[in-house]
Amino acid sequence: MFLFRRGTDRVTPAQARRSTTDGDAVLLDVREQVEWNAGHAPGAVHIPLSRLVTGTALP
Repeated sequence: MFLFRRGTDRVTPAQARRSTTDGDAVLLDVREQVEWNAGHAPGAVHIPLSRLVTGTALP
């Protein structure tokens, strides 16, 4: 699995923002709390990767 693909399948930040405001997608930010506190995209849902990996219940 490639997390950082390049090419026609890649979504730009502007495209991601348009998709989330149109209601077609959810922008999931999996960075840790310190990174989230430093700044994040408006409307992003924050669930740290460490919570997903450990199986912690989601909100």
